This record gives sequence, C-alpha cells and structure tokens, in this order.
Amino acid sequence: MAYENDPRAALDAVAQTDRRLAKRMHWSLPRHAAAGLLQALCVISWAVPIPLAIVTILLVVGGVVWISHSDRKRDGMFVNGWSSRAARPAFWLAIAATLAGFALLAWAAPGLHMWTPLGVPIALGVFVVVTASSIWWERLYHADLDRSASGAGAT
Repeated sequence: MAYENDPRAALDAVAQTDRRLAKRMHWSLPRHAAAGLLQALCVISWAVPIPLAIVTILLVVGGVVWISHSDRKRDGMFVNGWSSRAARPAFWLAIAATLAGFALLAWAAPGLHMWTPLGVPIALGVFVVVTASSIWWERLYHADLDRSASGAGAT
C-alpha cells in the first residue's frame, strides 16, 4: 500500500473518503420522521396497557431493524447518531426530549401503563423534537465531513 510510507497520502485518502461520504449520505424527511416516530412510540408505550405496550415496543424494535436494513441496502452502511462527535449535541437533544417525554408521562399519568389524554401531545412533542434533532444531526454530520475533507480535521 502506498500509505504505509506516506502519511500525507493516507490523510488525503481519508479526506477523499469523507468527501464521498458527504456527497452520498443524505436522508429524506420521511427517514428523519421515522426516527421521531420511533422515539415517540417508545414514550407512548408507558401510557398504554401492557399488552399494547409490548406491541408498541415490538414495533419500535422492528422499525429500528427496518431503518438499519434500509440504510445498509441504500448506502452500504448504517450511520448511528453517535458516529460523529461534532453531531452529538443533536443526539443529546433527541435523548433529552425522549427522557422528558417519559418524565412528563410519569407525572401526568395516574400510573405506569395507565392511559392519560396527555400522552398524545407529549408523544407528539417528542416526535417533533426528535425529528428536528435528526435533521440538525445530519447538518452537523455533513459539516463535520466537510471539515475533515478540507483538511481541518474531524472532531
């Protein structure tokens, strides 16, 4: 390999790969919304009876598997939210929104797995924030790849 004795060539190859990734890795609005929907379903699973909660969680797990498989088929890989340090603020916002949704449901519901009408707006709020976080994550991810490709170094 030419990179063994030429560190600059190795760095150039990494930058070239980052440029190719930046051009290739784009996700549609429905893909971002799917992430928001899965997090919202996780939250709403706390506000429904246990049999329905089991179905809801199975839908979430199936959705994650479907997204992962779909991304691998389309892009040749699955990029998770943790993969870019520069994009982690968006990841943490999505986590915070989900945890806040759980906390609000615990406060609003008469008990775990007991329905409250507030479950719908809470889950809707989680959906909106996580979907927006996913879109923000993609922008941060692309900026990180662009910086790396330009030689500024990835974070």
